[in-house]
Amino acid sequence: MDYIRSEIKAGLDYVRTLIPDLPPIEFHFVDIYNRNPPWKGLPNGANLAIFEAFCAIYSRFRWPVLIQTVDRRTLKDHSYEVPSAAVDDLDLRKPSDLSLFFLCIKLKHRYIAAGEPLRLFLDQGRRAPGVAFGNLLFKNWPATYSGVYESSSVEPLLQVADFLAFCINRLTHLGMKGARTQTDMWFIDTLMAMNINSEDLSLAALPKDFTVVEFDKVHKADRKRKGLED
Repeated sequence: MDYIRSEIKAGLDYVRTLIPDLPPIEFHFVDIYNRNPPWKGLPNGANLAIFEAFCAIYSRFRWPVLIQTVDRRTLKDHSYEVPSAAVDDLDLRKPSDLSLFFLCIKLKHRYIAAGEPLRLFLDQGRRAPGVAFGNLLFKNWPATYSGVYESSSVEPLLQVADFLAFCINRLTHLGMKGARTQTDMWFIDTLMAMNINSEDLSLAALPKDFTVVEFDKVHKADRKRKGLED
């Protein structure tokens, strides 16, 4: 982990030499992709080169990626009645908090048998850096547990999570996009080559000029496979 942190910090130091007038404090991928300030000052194509660099980092290690989303359709699919209680400061009536709750449960079930220490970082979006999280959810963890909110500018590993979250969301968006540009196709090819290690993603082969209808068919087949549709 320290090696990854140092690599990301070194990359950021290099990027700062390219835009010294407005040096970024972290890699934030929505802004990088859309060339929002401060990334607007990068040389042409450099924003995509940053994606390639992070793809190379991930491709080397291929850490497991756990994904959890919750919306009205999720609740309807599983006939789930949302409880009114709060757990570890999570309001389970809010889809975002319920999603984080289920993600923690998924993480717990997957790794608790290993009996190893767990250190959990959450982006500071919900709470200030340094605030503890998960002491109730992980109270029976068999080894030491530490959960805390942190700024992604302080903890580079959160920037890797931001990268993966953006890439997965962008791939979904491009699948539902009617007309894809050359950059869109580059993005799809680059990310698919990264081969994200996740049991929560479904892989499908489609022609380069696939349509939204074809994409919807893949989605429907996936839902049937999971028993969510007849």
